Amino acid sequence: MKKIFLLLPLLMATLYSSAQVTREEMMKNICQTAGTYYPYWGGKAKLTPAPEGYQPFYISHYGRHGSRYLTKHDSYHKLIPLLEKAQEKGVLTSQGKKTLKQMKKAYSYAKGKSGQLSILGGRQHEGIAQRMGKNFPEVFQSGCFVDARSTQVGRCQESMAHFCGQLKKDFPYLDISQQSNREDYYFMANRTDSVKSVPASKAIKEGAYAFRNKMRSTPDPWPRLISDPAFIKKYVKDKSAYNMYLFDIVTNMMCHPEQGIRFSGEFTKEELFCLWQAKNIQWTISTGTIDGVTPRYQRIYGLIRNFIVWADEVIAQGTRGASLRFGHDSFVYPLAYALHLDHCDDVPQGNYEELYRHMANFKIIPMAGNVQLIFYRKPGSDDILVKFLLQEEEKHIPVPTDVWPYYHWNDVRKYYLDMVAQKQIKTD
Repeated sequence: MKKIFLLLPLLMATLYSSAQVTREEMMKNICQTAGTYYPYWGGKAKLTPAPEGYQPFYISHYGRHGSRYLTKHDSYHKLIPLLEKAQEKGVLTSQGKKTLKQMKKAYSYAKGKSGQLSILGGRQHEGIAQRMGKNFPEVFQSGCFVDARSTQVGRCQESMAHFCGQLKKDFPYLDISQQSNREDYYFMANRTDSVKSVPASKAIKEGAYAFRNKMRSTPDPWPRLISDPAFIKKYVKDKSAYNMYLFDIVTNMMCHPEQGIRFSGEFTKEELFCLWQAKNIQWTISTGTIDGVTPRYQRIYGLIRNFIVWADEVIAQGTRGASLRFGHDSFVYPLAYALHLDHCDDVPQGNYEELYRHMANFKIIPMAGNVQLIFYRKPGSDDILVKFLLQEEEKHIPVPTDVWPYYHWNDVRKYYLDMVAQKQIKTD
């Protein structure tokens, strides 16, 4: 099978439609298999002008932090000693020597920076902020408010700082409040609410889990790196785990183009496709968007309520401004799913081999992935309009409207309040 070269810098896709992902699309741009490490690609879609007389006055946002280093050094700590031992034994292939050299170089940058925002990660949020100000300047008129919140994780705080710094650069008169408080976690990063537990069914274990495990274990890059099968058998005992260690290091390099590190030849396209599918389906298992497991995505309902409550306050007060929230992929994905944004809730049940065609994590939660609600009003009218953006692209929601991509706020508000009222989650 022909080997591929995963190179940096990488050509980024210019626009994603909401259509299903195809195998051909993945093979054409195999870098998409980086999944949640895939750099932010949004901001290129053309936005629909508002209905006559309407102007934006409020933005409610939740964004993932930007590109980052690996959150743990486990991958480096496992693989570098392994390849060094193979080198000492004289069984490291020429490919293995090249991989070890690049891996050591990557670790020299990463050491001591677990989970920290990368240079690219800061630029991503500056770009999103700059486009937000350019697309909706009416929101940031003198006298407006900008309330920014982040989790207490450093990369989220740094993302907020880059974002707000760009807004301040573009609108020097802004008085921006930046906060990072544990008290906000009920909506920023809710992990405490109790969701009704659903033990994974036998069908799920035999289906989704089995498919995930198969995709993790099928790739076999080790003979390319180590020439001695006996050495591989002795030291690469858990091939699935070691496959994922290598996959994480290789794909995370997309977060650091400025380092000029190039991994190539470690995996074939087919192997990258398998490992990505393993991570992709894991998202549906861990959040409970596959029927038959605990619906942990319902923890996001506190954030949906927060969107509604804060919007109602701004509307009632007649003010203008922005509520900015900076968190994690583990909340952006369930938010997009629970809001039912275009195809984000399209998770087929049972046909796990075809799941990637419907739910593709690089589309929903790339680095710096974000959801924005843009609110509009018209002088003399009480009818507030709102539109939904994912990666700065206009999206549908399952609420009737006569002015898409705009929706009447009263209809939207009722729909989501009714939805969360039927929850299986108990808020403390």
